[in-house]
Amino acid sequence: MSAKLFRTTAGLTLAVAALGLSAVPASAATDHTGPRITVKTVKTDVTLPAKGVHLIHFTERVVDHGGVAKVQFAVLNGTTLLTYPDGSPITVRMHRISGSSHDGIWEGQIALDRSMLPGSFTVSTVALDKAGNQSKVKTVGEFHARWQTSVAQFKVTPVSSGSLHKGDALTVSGRLNLASAAGWVGLPATSLDVLFLPKGKHTAVKVGTVTTDANANFSDASAFTYRGKGEWRVSYAGSANNAPDLSSGVTFN
Repeated sequence: MSAKLFRTTAGLTLAVAALGLSAVPASAATDHTGPRITVKTVKTDVTLPAKGVHLIHFTERVVDHGGVAKVQFAVLNGTTLLTYPDGSPITVRMHRISGSSHDGIWEGQIALDRSMLPGSFTVSTVALDKAGNQSKVKTVGEFHARWQTSVAQFKVTPVSSGSLHKGDALTVSGRLNLASAAGWVGLPATSLDVLFLPKGKHTAVKVGTVTTDANANFSDASAFTYRGKGEWRVSYAGSANNAPDLSSGVTFN
């Protein structure tokens, strides 16, 4: 899937045209009623993976007394229609998985990867019956896509050598990466929460924050001290475009 977008001020109209659904043929003069689509809109948050794809499935019921010929959907970001690199719209034909052409359940899926731009998207669907009549446009899905992030090289180390006692200074360090359309890049000037889970407890407590520098690294040797046995982590809350992430744990026994 491409991040290239085709802009229009009539997104739904274009989506219908993009689906390739034609007007009523002359031979279908006795049937002027389009298929009836019944959907339960799927709303979901999606992380665009660093590798591979994330699949979203959609299903809908389509009823038509003359029989349904095909069902398709297109993906829009507001009034922006998602396209392939050659500029052709991204449309997916759905397949009937149960029932009949007169009353059946249809399924489709869309594969998302990190080449997409993050944002909020609507999946619009439309059906055509065997007489050439078109259904009303329906919304079958809404999803918000965010790029994957990853806390890397996370360490919690004593500032001084020797035996470790409560109150001794610790250095909390690591890096925050982002899997953008261009590949893995660092995420600078970003705040992360530092968490500590005491041994035997079930809930971690926030003990401070760290902020990545211009190179997306963080290191603080002044704000944190040894708190006894337990596990340290850092957590990135995410943003409108970036998914959250939780580091691996560093344990002191």
